[in-house]
Amino acid sequence: MRKILGKWGKATGRLILHAATLFLLLSAAFSLAFPEAANAQVLISSGFTVAPGSQTVTATCSTTGVVPTDYYLFLATCAVTPSDGSAVITSTQCPDPLKLSWPKLSDISGPPAEGNPTGKCSIVFQARPGITYTINSGHGVWLNTLSNCYVSFGVEMSCYVDPEGFNAFFFAGKAPYIKTQTSSITYKVISSYPAQEYKLTNTAPLVPVGDSTAVYTAPCLVPTIASISPRTWFAGESYDITITGTGFTTQANATTSCPTTPVVARAASGSSVSLSGVTVVSPTEITATVEPGIDDPTGVAAITVGSSSTGQQTVRTQILGNQIQWNGSTISTTDGSTPPTQTAVVGQQIALTTTTPATTAYDGPTLTPTWTVGGTNIGGYTASTSGASVTPTTLNQSSLTTYWPYAGNNIPVTYQYCANIQGANPVLQCSLPANATFTVTDLGTGTMKVTPYYRVTIADLGACSTYPAGPWLIYAGSATGNCLQLTAIPGVTFNTPTGYPNGQNGVFTVVQVINSNITTGSGPAGNYNIGPWNNELDGPLPYGTFPNKISDSPMTQLTPNYTNVSRTMTATVFLMWQPPSPSITVPLGYQEWTFSGTATCSTNCESAANWNAITNGTPHLIGPFTASDPSQNSVDDSSTNIPLKYGYPIWSGNTDDN
Repeated sequence: MRKILGKWGKATGRLILHAATLFLLLSAAFSLAFPEAANAQVLISSGFTVAPGSQTVTATCSTTGVVPTDYYLFLATCAVTPSDGSAVITSTQCPDPLKLSWPKLSDISGPPAEGNPTGKCSIVFQARPGITYTINSGHGVWLNTLSNCYVSFGVEMSCYVDPEGFNAFFFAGKAPYIKTQTSSITYKVISSYPAQEYKLTNTAPLVPVGDSTAVYTAPCLVPTIASISPRTWFAGESYDITITGTGFTTQANATTSCPTTPVVARAASGSSVSLSGVTVVSPTEITATVEPGIDDPTGVAAITVGSSSTGQQTVRTQILGNQIQWNGSTISTTDGSTPPTQTAVVGQQIALTTTTPATTAYDGPTLTPTWTVGGTNIGGYTASTSGASVTPTTLNQSSLTTYWPYAGNNIPVTYQYCANIQGANPVLQCSLPANATFTVTDLGTGTMKVTPYYRVTIADLGACSTYPAGPWLIYAGSATGNCLQLTAIPGVTFNTPTGYPNGQNGVFTVVQVINSNITTGSGPAGNYNIGPWNNELDGPLPYGTFPNKISDSPMTQLTPNYTNVSRTMTATVFLMWQPPSPSITVPLGYQEWTFSGTATCSTNCESAANWNAITNGTPHLIGPFTASDPSQNSVDDSSTNIPLKYGYPIWSGNTDDN
């Protein structure tokens, strides 16, 4: 009921009829069937509108129809009722009753007329997936014409009643239209009443007609994924991920037909990924913990939100694996267990690859990787006639090429790399270390015997290259031929290696490096001094290959210009071995040797017969054959120092002297 505004008019002593009495009078005077109102109806005229990606539903109720002058049509209800009896969360709710139709007596300035009133109201509510919602829209009419209306002055009249409430009011300065009780419809205005409020009592009943009902069944939400963070995962590590998007069904909104939005993690064949702690925080956010398998290789994974029955979306992610591979097989472990032992031989190329991508699919390039390699390892041994050097193993690339020149058991190899992963905490993430193990075998124990001749001699040799025929001082016996094709008892013989039981599949070679080589002369042409030629490669590379016969017979040409010529030479011969390709040679050991001799002539020095050979001391070996060792850094004797690197000979030049 609407509250009465202002003061009541002063009573005059006339009895005011009670509302119930007026209702009885009306009931006796009028039929309440209201047949003329049958054309009026209420509709859910705009249907249902659902906001994209949500369950925010808007339902619109409206009135329509033809209303005669004696009726007032209004929208009485627009309400939503869920089938499960749960509370409805509404953001906009229609007032009840909602009076939106024509005519509104207090607003008209002339007599009412028949018309087509309309009114509508929208109710906005949050629907739960799978729940059916019934929208009830009802309306009614008031009979606007009363046969008896009394004001406080006791004046009886027929009047129109303002349907704003069951009590209607005349406000000061307002003049209601009054309908007479004659058979013809005429209107007259009561204008003689004072400008004050008059109370009228309306006993016209509310007559509901033509209620309308519509049913809305909320579909299951169809999830969409906007982002997954982090989207890159290292194998074996655990990540708290956040999935954002729309259409996620929370546990609070879940129903039998529309359960909580499921989340599934999948990985490519040969990989695994576990998902735990899945929580649908809101319709736009899901959190979970994901952990790829510890042995997963680098590859594609995926997160699927939803199901085939309710709709789903899948977004790819990436797993960064860490595996060491050799000859096409994975040889590493990352779980701390002992990896399978790989076998190799000294000098064999160990070319390892990994599953490290140059760049991640979603987070930019991977960062500089790190290898650790046990044992005595090198990146290569480069040797030419101009020099030799050992290169270290490169440890900051995603692949590794290394060689072990010496045997070892359970040699560890470890690899790890990192990447900046957005959304991870911390952003810098690193793989679990991948561990591999190698056992490297050598040739076993062996040696190479070096046999020195006991003296120097004079040889009469034929012309050779740029050298003319004539006498030569030579560390050899019974020499004939020329400087390139010599038949002689060699000055020093390098005998085929013995022992080395595991060396049958490789090639034995020798490399000879000059410790010192000095030649001096004097005679009619004056004096000369050649040398000392320290730390230079002697001859070709390699000097010789077994099982061929390998020897050295150093010689110096003699001429009449220099009638006193001396030569002193010290050299080191290195025994090397190379396994089948791809490989490098490895040092097995070395032997130093030396000789010194002088040739003199007093007359007719063009003839070899006039030269005398003098052996200065006995040519001999310097020390025993020494097995190579990674700790060796030089070949030491009293006159020279040939540098070594892990037992490898290092030289810086070449001499082509005979």
